[in-house]
Amino acid sequence: IVAGKDYSVTANSRIVVVTAG
Repeated sequence: IVAGKDYSVTANSRIVVVTAG
């Protein structure tokens, strides 16, 4: 669960960065 949560957070952050960029 922790790994999945971390992956989800990372993916979300990456999407935010791409959108902001």
